[in-house]
Amino acid sequence: MTSPVSILDALSAASQKTLMAHARPRQVPAGSALFYKGDEGSWLYLVERGLVEISLVSLQGKKATLNHLGPGELIGELSALDQLPRSADAVALADTKGLVIPKQRLADVLRDDSDACLQVIRLLCSRVRNASDMFEHRAVAPAPVRLAHCILTLIRKWGEVDGQGAQRLSQQLSQAELGEFAGLARENVNRLLKEWQAQGWLQFYRGELTVLDVGALQAVLDQDE
Repeated sequence: MTSPVSILDALSAASQKTLMAHARPRQVPAGSALFYKGDEGSWLYLVERGLVEISLVSLQGKKATLNHLGPGELIGELSALDQLPRSADAVALADTKGLVIPKQRLADVLRDDSDACLQVIRLLCSRVRNASDMFEHRAVAPAPVRLAHCILTLIRKWGEVDGQGAQRLSQQLSQAELGEFAGLARENVNRLLKEWQAQGWLQFYRGELTVLDVGALQAVLDQDE
């Protein structure tokens, strides 16, 4: 049995309707924050259009990108569930439109839907495992493995197959943003992208990434095991 991708997937249609009953629209311009780490977490945000980056900044000022969230995805569930402040920053990468949902609505839904509670537990466990996997690659893996893992993760989420069977990333990302995802300096990302492009594995031009050979990138990961 697979884990739900988001809390919405864990809810029945009736529970989703209850959750959205008091939602209100909110637009967030590109470059603006929905919230910062440490802010009070009194609401969730359902993305309808746009793209939001979830990140952390270290005491040394280095940013680590944790995720990119787009249409149909919820932001801020953790604070809604544990009643603690925000654990990361959420900043719109593009003009974003969505719905603000009071956190109490989620508590009400889960209180009345035991099956949804179990699904949410499975979802959170899955996220812990994914976070552990990400930490392992950032902490100990060599640069090619980090970037290959990053690109494959993004392709699984945002990939669109074109007419030639290649996987095109639907969201534009700069080399610096790829580096923040992979835990690498932009210079290392630039060097590896050029190498892999010369080998015919991918194409990268002005933020548009297309993977031509998924198997080659997967082989980079397999060689590290």
